[in-house]
Amino acid sequence: SGVPVVLDADGLNAFAESPPGEGPRKGRTAKGGLSLLAQRRAPTILTPHPGEPGRLLGCSTAEVEADRLASVRRAAERSGAIVVLKGGRTLVGLPSGEVAINTTGNPGMASGGSGDVLTGLLAARLAQGDDPVFAAHLAVHLHGLAGDLAVAAGVGPAVPAGTLAASAAGLQQARQGMRIWHTASAAETRALGAGLARELLPARCLLLFGDLGAGKTCFAQGVAAGLGLDPGEVQSPTF
Repeated sequence: SGVPVVLDADGLNAFAESPPGEGPRKGRTAKGGLSLLAQRRAPTILTPHPGEPGRLLGCSTAEVEADRLASVRRAAERSGAIVVLKGGRTLVGLPSGEVAINTTGNPGMASGGSGDVLTGLLAARLAQGDDPVFAAHLAVHLHGLAGDLAVAAGVGPAVPAGTLAASAAGLQQARQGMRIWHTASAAETRALGAGLARELLPARCLLLFGDLGAGKTCFAQGVAAGLGLDPGEVQSPTF
């Protein structure tokens, strides 16, 4: 099928390779496991919580948590899928080995249904035609940010899934008012950053997303110049 797929919960367990006696499959190994997913031509996104990668990779949860970066890389490489490893500092792993570390979210989001909200955000972005990698990064960031805004508004200690979904919906609506620019050179990108910096209000946060060489550093240098700072002090946001 050429349709993008998001797999969560038992959708992941169908491809589990649990060690004997562990996980809901009680040691039964799926034929082909993650290699079956690698045969798909359409984009696939997996959204395991910390206990599920072990069943996918045939190891224990403790081994996964001991090295989350290595675990998400292995799962992405074996499955050929984008893997969103949920937890404190959710990770987004690509089959290429690249891993993004999300900085939004809080412990209050460890509540029933929180992962379902993330799956819904991912599916919604894919249904609207977003690039799958962009959709994964954006959905994970918005999911965590929605939780942070809920806590800032006084919700807690746990953030109910319904509250999280409502907060995320508000963020999605705000995103619809975004402006888009295209630049053709480093100089144009710096000039854009400088111009936008003059429009920034205090306590605003800029989210930079892009591959290596996309122009994030040039843009950040322009923002620094627009704020009256030394652009030479800006280093690559990627690193």
